[in-house]
Amino acid sequence: MTDDPVVCVCAGVHEEELTSLIRAGVRTIDGIRMRCRANTGCGGCREDIEELIDDLAGSGPESAPEPHAACRSIAHRSVGPPAGRVTHLEEHRAHR
Repeated sequence: MTDDPVVCVCAGVHEEELTSLIRAGVRTIDGIRMRCRANTGCGGCREDIEELIDDLAGSGPESAPEPHAACRSIAHRSVGPPAGRVTHLEEHRAHR
């Protein structure tokens, strides 16, 4: 199993890319979507991305700008995984 799991299967975004963005100051789902297209497909990775943001929030710039954070286009609306679903990241971490 790889040390860099795919977090967003729809966009092919790996944990390392998300980690880099979060450490660079991206702190919102909308910011992640705009920069790497993660969470723009089925929405099943939202919990994993939120978990990464929560885990790494203190590891980068405190006030990096989030351009277009107020955007409300349909592509940026919040979609989460079904209730009770084990996330990809949880599954990967369970197998380490």
